[in-house]
Amino acid sequence: MNEWMIFGGIALCAVFLVGIQGRREQKRQRERAGKLIRDEYGTAPKENKSREEAAAEGSFLHAEKDFYLDDITWNDLDMDLIFNRLNYARCSAGAGELYRMLRCPAMEAETLKERDALARGLAEREGLREQLSMALYEIGFTGKYAFEEYLDYLDNLGEGGNGRHILLDCLYIPAILLLFVRPALGALLLFGALVVNIATYFGQKAKVNPYLVSFAYILRMLRGAEKIEGLLGRACSNGSMRAQNAPEAEDIFLKYRGILEKDIRELESFRRFSGVAMSMSNPVGGSGPLDILFDYLKMALHLDLIKFNQMLHIVRQKDAVIRELVRAVGTLDACLCIAYYRASLESWCEPVLGESLSLEALEICHPLLAAPVKNSIRTERGVLVTGSNASGKSTFLKTVALGAVFAQTICTVPAKSFSAPFCRVMSSMSLRDDLSGGESYFMAEIRALKRILDACAKGETKVLCFVDEVLRGTNTVERIAASSRILQSLRGKDVLCFAATHDIELTHLLEDVYENYHFEETIEEGDISFNYLLKEGRAQSRNAIRLLEVMGYDERVIKEAEVMAERFMECGEWKKL
Repeated sequence: MNEWMIFGGIALCAVFLVGIQGRREQKRQRERAGKLIRDEYGTAPKENKSREEAAAEGSFLHAEKDFYLDDITWNDLDMDLIFNRLNYARCSAGAGELYRMLRCPAMEAETLKERDALARGLAEREGLREQLSMALYEIGFTGKYAFEEYLDYLDNLGEGGNGRHILLDCLYIPAILLLFVRPALGALLLFGALVVNIATYFGQKAKVNPYLVSFAYILRMLRGAEKIEGLLGRACSNGSMRAQNAPEAEDIFLKYRGILEKDIRELESFRRFSGVAMSMSNPVGGSGPLDILFDYLKMALHLDLIKFNQMLHIVRQKDAVIRELVRAVGTLDACLCIAYYRASLESWCEPVLGESLSLEALEICHPLLAAPVKNSIRTERGVLVTGSNASGKSTFLKTVALGAVFAQTICTVPAKSFSAPFCRVMSSMSLRDDLSGGESYFMAEIRALKRILDACAKGETKVLCFVDEVLRGTNTVERIAASSRILQSLRGKDVLCFAATHDIELTHLLEDVYENYHFEETIEEGDISFNYLLKEGRAQSRNAIRLLEVMGYDERVIKEAEVMAERFMECGEWKKL
């Protein structure tokens, strides 16, 4: 008897120590998360493996896409890098919603007004911002697949029923009754029922295990949504959100609080007794030691499998509610990202979007450059940019394009001011040969340009397009002839085009419809330098030949090239020396 008491005491002490250690680890992880949340505000996102592996793109595949940045434009503008720069998300829902925002620019002012108000409200309330960040952090990430993909994956299970599990559990009834009449036979039957249940349990368990990830995330989402709903309620109850620059934020927080409250209530049946089917662990705490003890009971009675099928039925029945909940939580997290991004910028502006086909950017800069040069431009016509290689033409085009994308997505442009129409942004810039598909650069280029022309012809919305080196993949005569006509076509009543070119001839052929700007370089003492400042007018310098001299080319080659270039500029024809 004493030995059993000693053994029991040791076991209880072990459980107690494990519990203490788990709570300590949970506290340490929360402290690390809190430090990260505070440290990231006002800086670029810190390295975070879970965040970087978040399958945000999968969320976009499930978005309602009336208009979106196509793959060519997305890649031209280095939007994967842009997404990483903005990605302060604390959970998969937030990373997915941020990706969806960037990929699907809004075409209505109300959506952007709401995002801006949420971002401003969170920026002004440090306490709410940090508490919301922690609640989202506890929801966590799903891994390499977006949550929407996990929900779709549940369709592979077919219709789950509990009749078989209940029938197997009924085998215990006669065995238990026989224990009182014929103990030996009853024990044998009880053992047989246990073996059958355990044997069938593992086969069924292996089938449902891959699907538990989505259930676990829904449960974490519900737990996190409850905390967020409480935070929003407290923030609104004292009227503190009506301060300073975000007086309208309270109404929007109340809106999201209402969505969360409704969805939590509708999903209460999903959460009830859910611990039977799975661990309730979360990113900042481990599972309890009693989980091991419950495993044996689950194997004997299939309790978790029965509960799993009940939960599966609820998920299918409440699919729209679950997706609405994920979208609401994701929107709050994505707007939190906007607030963090704004705080990390030296300067930014809220863009002005309207219907007029004109664009004005004052001191705009590229968001990925550590020490960017700021440029300004205002145009109601097309813009043709000339200059030598590496002078800044392509970067300038990308800068303006990103300004337009940011204006219609995160309501934040790294500029002193920015105004543009609601428009569809398209580009043809960073193309290359497709060797695997057997397509040359020129074929890739004309396909890319054709899709822009087709979008302009439809006239469904205004188009803001960016083209770098039109038809560079063909000979000079045909390039100038064809590109001048293409650029002329990109000057319709609902089209605004920015194009970069080396062909000075185009600046003359299109001077009636395009405004000319240029970048230039300076060569001094055998060295070349660029100031990356945009200047009005076409490029005048002919430094390409001078660069041959800088690189040590033969003097005769340089002089003959200068003579030929001079003759061409005088008569417009190439002549032999």
